[in-house]
Amino acid sequence: MANAPQESPAYDSYTPDAETVSVKVARGLDDILDAIAVRSAVFIGEQNCPVREELDGNDVSSTHLVAYSGVEPVGSTRTRFFADFAQWGRLAVLPSWRGKGVSGVLARAAIELIRAKGYRRIYGQAESHLLPFYEKLGFRTNDRTADIVFSGYDFIEIVMDINPTSTSLSLEADPYTIIRPEGKWHEPGVLEKSAVRGVDPDRSKSSAATKAA
Repeated sequence: MANAPQESPAYDSYTPDAETVSVKVARGLDDILDAIAVRSAVFIGEQNCPVREELDGNDVSSTHLVAYSGVEPVGSTRTRFFADFAQWGRLAVLPSWRGKGVSGVLARAAIELIRAKGYRRIYGQAESHLLPFYEKLGFRTNDRTADIVFSGYDFIEIVMDINPTSTSLSLEADPYTIIRPEGKWHEPGVLEKSAVRGVDPDRSKSSAATKAA
């Protein structure tokens, strides 16, 4: 049976009545809309990024983190996962919350999430003037030099080498842990809770009949 619940990680610290900013993985449409609302205010509203460039077709295939003050979203970021690296970006914080450490909270939560999934390298594209922020996190400029410009801003490629967490997911993990909701690997999920009901004989017969047909 599955492992006992662990302490909540930085990427799953959300508490509606928290006195400090808390973070959660977007698992439902409402969470993703919170992330997009923050980004729209920052990138479209403030930075005049065209809508079709900000909503670039990658949001549905990404993992989003949303920072909250109470139940109000104040920041967001997203990560895309590839075979041997994770691409992290779209870090946005509402104007009234800048200078309060929200960017750092989201960044560290995203890095921890990527480590929990077993990755060893993070790739990003940072606005040139924000490079010092990313360097403090442990990023460095990529070995190759490439001019990157989109939506009217210039970017620099950055990378970070990381080590997976001691409990990062792998094929050796408990099978119930692997099927838990994204970012909820530290606590039992709905499917493993259903295991206490055991096998339903009627469903087993129905399955066998379908296979025989």
